[in-house]
Amino acid sequence: MPLYNIEHIILLTDEQQLALANALTKAHTDRFHTPTYFINVHFTDVNDMKVFHSRRLVKPQNGIHAVWILGALSAGMEAGFPRPLVGEEHEWLVKHKAEFQRLADQGNQDFASLIKELAEREDFKDI
Repeated sequence: MPLYNIEHIILLTDEQQLALANALTKAHTDRFHTPTYFINVHFTDVNDMKVFHSRRLVKPQNGIHAVWILGALSAGMEAGFPRPLVGEEHEWLVKHKAEFQRLADQGNQDFASLIKELAEREDFKDI
């Protein structure tokens, strides 16, 4: 389940953060054929953060300084379900769909949204 962690030093409005989160989510779900339920996007304003490099205080830059892509999580739980391995998301959805439907029927909005997305997206029609 990917986590996009965005650290920024300039003010980002809620609307700008939503637009970035939507763009990252769409790019990820289109590329990897995963439901939006899998995607997490965090924003952290680091304007007041102090950074020292080589024993010197460095000033933040007004631009992208670095992009890190980490793949450290190989096992875990998602809402009580074991997380799928990379590339096995489709099978995981098939295996757990009945339980997702039960949770949706009980009023869990996250799973109701997931079931709705599975029904609406062409790439999930066989689930």
